[in-house]
Amino acid sequence: MKKFALPFMTAALLIVAACSHDQKKQGKEITSSGYTMKVTNESVAAVTKDWPLASRAATNSMINKYGLPNIVSADQLIWYNTAPFKRTVVYKDELKHQFPYEHSDVLVQVVDYRVPRDKLDEISQLDGSLLVDRTKGELAARSDKEEMNFLALNLADKVIRGDMSVEQAKSTYEKSALAFSTGTSNRYLTGLNFRVEGNTADPGLGAKGQPGSLEAQEEAHDAAKKVEEIQSN
Repeated sequence: MKKFALPFMTAALLIVAACSHDQKKQGKEITSSGYTMKVTNESVAAVTKDWPLASRAATNSMINKYGLPNIVSADQLIWYNTAPFKRTVVYKDELKHQFPYEHSDVLVQVVDYRVPRDKLDEISQLDGSLLVDRTKGELAARSDKEEMNFLALNLADKVIRGDMSVEQAKSTYEKSALAFSTGTSNRYLTGLNFRVEGNTADPGLGAKGQPGSLEAQEEAHDAAKKVEEIQSN
């Protein structure tokens, strides 16, 4: 019985491995509620068929430009390495936004960018849908169209570099968006006007300008020892 079981188990393992290999060869997959299936135009359409109009429009636009997404779930689609973007995400849920015109924020696009700490307030004043993750070293724009994300990121870069004030950037933002709505484009809308670089993460510093976590632990340990000494005397 044992002699029969061993070859049978080996064959079963080989079949599982072969199936797994075939799935990988098929390419992108969709994961939801514990099952996987190949991502196709049909499967993406099935997931997004009841999404709001703005989300479906952004989905179609991104698929036309970048192909099928890498990850699909009930509430978002994710593309990786959609140059010049590090990541592109279309969300099912709309976020209403009035600047620079009334629209729904459904499309988020991310670049590696180290935003100086003293520029964070200016970036938030420029556009509340500019998203900074200082620890990861990422800057993202959230809007309804990729052109608007290019515009927001380019103007954020201008403000960060000191080439424009927040007021100048907001004025350019509004004028460019209005022109785009009438079919007129400019260099802020067609691509990034700055170079995207890696190594932008900022792990943070302690109060004394040194990496904080270990130093803070050591100081806390020393303080605890002093308290113990005082209490024992």
